[in-house]
Amino acid sequence: MKKTVLIILLAVLTAGALAVRADTTGYGYVSGDHQGTISREYEAIVVSKSVTLRSKASYSGTSLGSASNGDVLTVLDDSDRTWVRVRAKIKNKQMEGWVLRSYIVVQPLTLTLRKSNTPAYSAPSGSSKLVGSLPAFTNLEVLGTYDNYYVVSLRQASAFIKIGTDVWTSLEIESLFAGGSGTAITTRKTKTRSGPGESWAEGPTIASGETLTISWEEDGWYPALYDDQMLYVDSEDLRITQQIRGRSGSSSSGNQSQAASGQTITLPQSGGVTLVYWAQEENAGGDKPASGTLSLTQVTEQAVRALCQRYGLSRRDLKGYDLRYSYYSSAWYAYGSSDPFYVLSFWGGDDVGVVWTVSVNARNGAIFEASGPDDGNG
Repeated sequence: MKKTVLIILLAVLTAGALAVRADTTGYGYVSGDHQGTISREYEAIVVSKSVTLRSKASYSGTSLGSASNGDVLTVLDDSDRTWVRVRAKIKNKQMEGWVLRSYIVVQPLTLTLRKSNTPAYSAPSGSSKLVGSLPAFTNLEVLGTYDNYYVVSLRQASAFIKIGTDVWTSLEIESLFAGGSGTAITTRKTKTRSGPGESWAEGPTIASGETLTISWEEDGWYPALYDDQMLYVDSEDLRITQQIRGRSGSSSSGNQSQAASGQTITLPQSGGVTLVYWAQEENAGGDKPASGTLSLTQVTEQAVRALCQRYGLSRRDLKGYDLRYSYYSSAWYAYGSSDPFYVLSFWGGDDVGVVWTVSVNARNGAIFEASGPDDGNG
């Protein structure tokens, strides 16, 4: 079976792009005819050099024009296995017709690279030919996966990006802004980044006075949507014009009616799973971390790794929980260290309570302590 799939993918590399849909069941993306449940369910994108729009679902149909690589189409009828009825904008005119399924991707999943010099390979192996070293903010349409690689459309052919590379997926972006969003105006000309800090790749510069849609603040930076692109903007360069919607949730006292303030923590994909946590600060902690300590996102990633190793969990087992966190200025009395640390609690709601708790050194990511349901939690 694996050999057959590889032969198909090699044919794609030489003959054009294979039509593949995204499986959004949470178990990764696969090639074939499975139709997922992406909310943008009527979109398709052209992944070949061009595709002819015809008057009927046949080669004998009259040519109405052609759509080019990267053009977005609206799907009107997806029932035929060979042809898809779409609405397309051709030469600034809206037209309806039929296109070959093999030249488009229905319900596309998009990757946006977060790091510069991301390698793209000709085959699903790091030792294969390098076909590109891609800059941050490059957008790639996913055709499927093979082993631990995304199969993507690149320069009208196929290429392979290793799963676990620093990327946003279109689903992650939708999830981030679905948890709560507001608006802000840039107060000066500001440089953007691909992550919450100046160590991330530099993005486009935004002029003063621009309006952005923003989500929850992370380490002094706001994730923002600008010109249909995901960016991070320094909070000092923004004036909030519409507060981010509070996400209803349980407080530590169990009052369901109290709005919980917090932020969304998105961990990079690993093993085909991206973790998105709603993170709420407990008031038990001390001062905020000093400059140079690990971010909450980095600490959370260390905690997840520790739980997976210690309790034999997969990352998928840690999906769907809320995160409570406290920061302490010193671990001396508890752990014999003067370093600051976080206590992270993974909550399953008021009916479940704390399921896992991890104490993490905020300077180097070392795990002081971890406990799970069998240790008395939950």
